[in-house]
Amino acid sequence: MASGIEPNVIEYGPPTSVVEVVVPTAAVRGPWFPTCHRSLRESAAWSVRVVAVESSGPGFNFARSVNVGLSRTVGDVLVLNDDVRLAAGTLDALLRARQAHGEGVYQCYIHGMNGSPWEIGWRYDPSLLGPIRYAISIRGPFATARKLARGELYPFLPLRFPRDGFDGFSFNAALVTAGVREIVGQLDEGFPLGWEDIDYSLRCHERQLSYFAVPAAVVYHARTGTRKKGDPRERPSYAHLAEKWPNHRMARTFRMGPKGRVAR
Repeated sequence: MASGIEPNVIEYGPPTSVVEVVVPTAAVRGPWFPTCHRSLRESAAWSVRVVAVESSGPGFNFARSVNVGLSRTVGDVLVLNDDVRLAAGTLDALLRARQAHGEGVYQCYIHGMNGSPWEIGWRYDPSLLGPIRYAISIRGPFATARKLARGELYPFLPLRFPRDGFDGFSFNAALVTAGVREIVGQLDEGFPLGWEDIDYSLRCHERQLSYFAVPAAVVYHARTGTRKKGDPRERPSYAHLAEKWPNHRMARTFRMGPKGRVAR
């Protein structure tokens, strides 16, 4: 198994497919990737090309792993965490939305493993209470107190139910079309773990690129399957976000739009 800076790339399926899939993973034979891969094969009637990028240890960098996978693909790419499982028909639902709305980013509907809806995009809350609302909704009151003490509260509120007007998407499970990739480019590798999708959403805003929520594209996510709460690699990611996107620039960029739409 590869670790650190040089990921190991394992490719599955045909040389090309209508949607290609990139999955960063600690181990292709570990507890998560095999289930994810099996669900990809079962989600659509057509063959899917999957690029697994295997890396682990303290040198793991999610954005770098995604970029390595992107370098092996040419078209529309679905970026997945390895601890997700696709529902039947999810890939077909993404493809229908893509055909109906064109270039953009397409957010899957993320559910817990118990079937409860968790997230289908998120919105930026610039109010003073926004960071606290986020921390309480995700981490609970005790974790909120710890985050307050460290100054690490983030004004992003996940949407549990689909609605128009959201601000960004999550790389837990999101399809990025070829046109968006050409304009926005690769992920910023200054985010070793977390917040790279916030950054990519903001970069899409700067370029006025569209993005969509696809309620019929359901994935089930083991939220702390491969990323544990309090992972020390989250801190440099947040520090990079704060440096690259100070509050005034972030708020101005979100105000300029566009807003996300539900692909019905």
